[in-house]
Amino acid sequence: MERAVSRPAEQMPVPDPVLEAAIAWQLRMGSGDATQADGAALNRWLSMHPDHRRAWRQLGELDAQFEAARGAAVRGVLARPRPARRLKKLGPLLGVLMLAGAALALVNREWPLADLGADYLTAVGQRQQVILPDGTVLDLNTRTAVDVRFDDRQRLLVLRRGEIHVRTAHPPGELRPFAVRTADGVLLPQGTRFTVRRDDDATRLAVYESAVEARPGYCAPAPAACALARRVGQGGAVSMRPDGVSDAAAADPDADAWRDGMLVVQNRPLAEVVAELARYRFGPITLKPEAAGVRLTGTVPLDDIDRSLAMLTRGLPVRIRNYAGLWLEVGAASGN
Repeated sequence: MERAVSRPAEQMPVPDPVLEAAIAWQLRMGSGDATQADGAALNRWLSMHPDHRRAWRQLGELDAQFEAARGAAVRGVLARPRPARRLKKLGPLLGVLMLAGAALALVNREWPLADLGADYLTAVGQRQQVILPDGTVLDLNTRTAVDVRFDDRQRLLVLRRGEIHVRTAHPPGELRPFAVRTADGVLLPQGTRFTVRRDDDATRLAVYESAVEARPGYCAPAPAACALARRVGQGGAVSMRPDGVSDAAAADPDADAWRDGMLVVQNRPLAEVVAELARYRFGPITLKPEAAGVRLTGTVPLDDIDRSLAMLTRGLPVRIRNYAGLWLEVGAASGN
């Protein structure tokens, strides 16, 4: 029997927003335009949380591996003594290659290359509506990848990542079961309208009409009974993981407002709002701790996140800094 080998804490993955921020810092510090103030700001960011330092170290290790992979020929060129003029020429080239590697990593985080083969795919900030062959209406939110598998036996949607809104159709004589599958299990709607969101740690289901049966991954395929399965009725919301389904809570009635390009918030902390807005923007948004608890009620447009965040500064005690046109930092208006 193989033994599971646990990875050291330093090698564990960091949350996506932290990695994106670290990449943005790397781009900034390697741009040639970094100032002493940027260096001080980087040090402050590194000191805010151990995950920040770990992400920064992991990026440094990745760069080292990237350098090694260029091959013995390149290493030989760099190892042999060269005139200063030649070394000056190599310096910018290496900088460009490092920035290109970091940029590719950022693009892959925002729009994973593995999803390019999906039947339907939305980019960052993009939404799309699709009418499926049976008349079902499928809406895709930002950063979403879906496969459609309709055959003689089934009507199946495979949600690889992201968020969808489904309004199932019931054409006369249609007997094939409809299902949505994620990495956490299978959802079986019973003539309904619902949303499914695949996050890193779970699948989130909200039901707006009729009901949906949530069958976690540990369940045998339907129609076999499963004690872990849960029927979620209209107005209910649950989180599903392979080993079970959470107790139902009340679904946010405005959670699907993204279909109209809006985010509706009711007395939510700015930390939650910024995390949600970051899903719709290419490039990271970070929030300084002193501004995280500021609460917000209102409607925020999703089609231009930079402009929406600028609007927040007019009604909230916050300010926004833009680094290199890529990374936005939100902090308290009175902060540094």
